[in-house]
Amino acid sequence: MTRTTQQSPLDRLPVWLLALLALALGGLLALALMATASGQVGLADSRLTNIVLPLAAAGCLIALSLYSPLAGFLAWIALAPYSQHIALDLRLGAGIPDLSLSRMLGAFLLLLVITRAALGRRKLRPLAWSDLAYALFLFGLVLSVPQTVYGKLEGLQTILDAYIVPFIALFVARQVVRNQRDLRWLTIVLVASGVAFSLLIIREQLTGEVLLYAREAARYSRSFQKVISLMGNAAPIGVTTAMVIPLGLTLLVQSLQADSSAT
Repeated sequence: MTRTTQQSPLDRLPVWLLALLALALGGLLALALMATASGQVGLADSRLTNIVLPLAAAGCLIALSLYSPLAGFLAWIALAPYSQHIALDLRLGAGIPDLSLSRMLGAFLLLLVITRAALGRRKLRPLAWSDLAYALFLFGLVLSVPQTVYGKLEGLQTILDAYIVPFIALFVARQVVRNQRDLRWLTIVLVASGVAFSLLIIREQLTGEVLLYAREAARYSRSFQKVISLMGNAAPIGVTTAMVIPLGLTLLVQSLQADSSAT
């Protein structure tokens, strides 16, 4: 990544496009929350949450990605933790793998980046030795699928969601984050996500109510319970929240330095 004063693609997004996408995504999220809360409206409600909303949300994010792959990537990582809870995943029925937001947008962004490179519009950053080591690790995981007690399809889906999609996200991030301005946008989105996770954690500890997860939390004591809001496990949400603390401190230091320089 180069240290440069070059503008990020997000700095050049026209105001009308940002407003339109914000209204569209806001409306979709509002519909998703209302449909999820109403629950028992019937077949129309089921079609809304299972088909219409996921396709509409994916369409908005794909359109945003075509205009700016960086913007599409940031929207993806910001919405991915909530997609299964607010009707953004396309559920295809029993026996058919679901098309989650992460699967759809991850695959689209990967193809978009590779296509732009093939057309000469973008130069791909080379893979590192760690990437090759990770590929060997994935190969070993795939070989272990026949031994799983949960079934081959379930095993493959677990590997896809837990290992392959995050690797795709890392690869796409390397290609779309090109300068310091892009990195700042990425940092802001990650810190905002960490703040949202922190609010969920604090609320669950204070009230005992689990949000965005349909299971009761296990209590360690009368005043302390295991946090399962959103992700169903305290480990991933705790690690994710802890990882953004250095990023938040970095933004704070940069802001203070900018203020002192201005004065």
